[in-house]
Amino acid sequence: MAYWRLDKATTTAFWTCDGNPANEVVTMFFETTLPSVRIERGDRVSTASLSPTGSGARYDGDFGQFIWIKGDEATYRDPDPDGATYTCVLATSN
Repeated sequence: MAYWRLDKATTTAFWTCDGNPANEVVTMFFETTLPSVRIERGDRVSTASLSPTGSGARYDGDFGQFIWIKGDEATYRDPDPDGATYTCVLATSN
């Protein structure tokens, strides 16, 4: 549902990663039965679902991809084979 945006996103957030505005991750949050997020980075679009965590909100996708949000900061891991991980800060949100 989140991938195709069949429902309206409740919030959209733009994240700047590793201090580089060109390294942006966009997250669109959906209040589905299992809360989910649509993640856009570069030309890739994927989805992830809320996972239990001790702090913050962690959304896990396929192939090890995740975004773990704690306040205005997040850790993002690409689903690529190298599994690059980025430290991100909230740029804007609506």
